[in-house]
Amino acid sequence: VWDQGHRTLENALRALHEAAGADLAILPQECVLQEADPLPAIARKAAEHRMYVVANLREREGEKTFITSFLCDREGKVVGKYRKSHRLPCENDFALGDDLPVFATDFGPIGLKIGTDHYFPEIDSVLRRRGAKLIAWSTAPFVVRDESVEQISLQGRAIDERVYLAVARYAGKEGYGGYKDAYSWTGTWPIGRAQGIAPC
Repeated sequence: VWDQGHRTLENALRALHEAAGADLAILPQECVLQEADPLPAIARKAAEHRMYVVANLREREGEKTFITSFLCDREGKVVGKYRKSHRLPCENDFALGDDLPVFATDFGPIGLKIGTDHYFPEIDSVLRRRGAKLIAWSTAPFVVRDESVEQISLQGRAIDERVYLAVARYAGKEGYGGYKDAYSWTGTWPIGRAQGIAPC
């Protein structure tokens, strides 16, 4: 869940354990909020369950901070990463990457996108033209009243680009109850909306 205090390494590892048996597990945007580097533990979990894992974390390099999706393979090796390359005017607390890589896996080529990248459909177009068959989107709640309209745009994107989309998103408050923080004006919170969309 998105609530403060729940985005811990322990909860991320628990989610990956629940996904055991899958070929690919995708964690949502900034899945762990802590100073220590959580990537080694996440990579070990990928190796333990012999699955690919997309982990989205804050990454520091020198004086810059990026929002980065790391791809771990079935052996627990980090085989690639994508640094969020687009942002909205209200997003100013991170640096931008400058590439849209596509990664080979044993089930096909995948591309990665993060959060508000969704508002830039050219990202999906470029990833598809670079060979991606699946785009894994790690995201967080948007400050909108109803996120269901995004599902319509995702379905259109999948059809237009002839690509599969997999969405990793947070649920609302634990137990799916109300929401009592800065997002409370949105009314009822969507129950996750993690989803897979086929291009048909």
